Amino acid sequence: MYEAGRGPAPEVPRGPAALWARTAAAVWSAGRAELFAQVRRLPGEPYAAGPLAALALAAGVPLGSAARAAAAEWATGHGDALDGVPLRALAGVLLRPGGEPRGAAEAAASERLLASLDTGARDGLAAELEPELRAALADPEAEPAAPALLLVSATALGADTAGLLPQAARKLAWGLFTDPEGACGEEVRAALAELPALRALVLDRLDSLAAGDPPAGERLFARTALRLGAAEALPHLRMCALGRPAGDRVVALDALLREAGVSPYAEPLALRTGMRLVWDEGVPSPVEARLLLATTGAPVHRRAGTWELLARTAAEAPAADPEAPELAAEVLRHFGEELPAELRERLLERAETPSAGARQELPAWLSQEADHAGPSSEDPARTGRPTEDTSRTGRPTRDAARAAVRLPEASGVAPGTEPPPQAPHDRPRRGRLARLRGRLTGPGGRGEPPAAAD
Repeated sequence: MYEAGRGPAPEVPRGPAALWARTAAAVWSAGRAELFAQVRRLPGEPYAAGPLAALALAAGVPLGSAARAAAAEWATGHGDALDGVPLRALAGVLLRPGGEPRGAAEAAASERLLASLDTGARDGLAAELEPELRAALADPEAEPAAPALLLVSATALGADTAGLLPQAARKLAWGLFTDPEGACGEEVRAALAELPALRALVLDRLDSLAAGDPPAGERLFARTALRLGAAEALPHLRMCALGRPAGDRVVALDALLREAGVSPYAEPLALRTGMRLVWDEGVPSPVEARLLLATTGAPVHRRAGTWELLARTAAEAPAADPEAPELAAEVLRHFGEELPAELRERLLERAETPSAGARQELPAWLSQEADHAGPSSEDPARTGRPTEDTSRTGRPTRDAARAAVRLPEASGVAPGTEPPPQAPHDRPRRGRLARLRGRLTGPGGRGEPPAAAD
């Protein structure tokens, strides 16, 4: 012990004596000097921290994880030296989360101590823990990790905690999602490893949260040591764990969907998660948007809600982009009914606007007379069903998709040269825009093609 102002400080103790010195200092600071007299009657080596730490914890003196581990280790082999009251009090303290995170040594020593208790003591401790666990789950101010640690202790005592697992999993998952670094400590990782049922419920909840906020899911894996097993089928979390691959963004989306392990036709929300990871706060370029429509089909984008991103691309694209008018026409054709009125007017104007290199014609069924037959109902670009030229995943191959979309470098016009003149009948005729508006806003105006004339 050292009192400031009475000479130089002594050297800091090292080795086992250092732990005893810290424990003795905590006992003295807590005003429990009588414990020094009691510890002399207990077996143990001189200046061993275990006996003094056991008495201190049973008396309510807070100690660090190393001292708690020493107390549990000593009490496991000398339980008969303590009467029933101090031993049960010590076990009760070790079962509950302490001020300092529980280390691996403390967790292992506590498990051995609990295993050495008789059935009556274990049942009594389990009965004490249940109301505390319920209170921790109901308290919005409680640390998210607290219920998980109490669950570990209650499970070690043989208590039935199955009914409390879902609520504990939701609380822990929300803590991990909103504060990854603060919630994913050593104790939480140990709890997830010791309780497979809790881990499964937590990951399932995290998968749902990641579907709503993919960038936050990506941060979860970037800032913690949480990792997924090969057999854990969690499509949104798997994409977040992989993160956005470098390089071409359409190729990156394809890689994410493959990592998800599900087809966007079966789980359209996987497409939304992948697109939000790739483009985050931005939008695809017009040529990327047209490739996405060609490779996945409009129905999948409608079900996933990603058509809004494609519509934003068409509306916000630079006026000189040669793909913008064609993209606007495709968005009107596939999603005309879903578009807000103001955005629809914007895309109608853009669809009739000539591009930088040549006048862009609307699709034939939109720009010609009403008695003209529209695209076939079997058109894969409208139905989203794969054609003969498809990959094994059921999606059109990238070569087929790129062949269906006029990329800038494949326009057939050499850089720096004038495009060939267009035939007069290829230019939009006056009055077509009015007829287009009427077809999109009239009865059944979903942007669907008119029926073929008999």
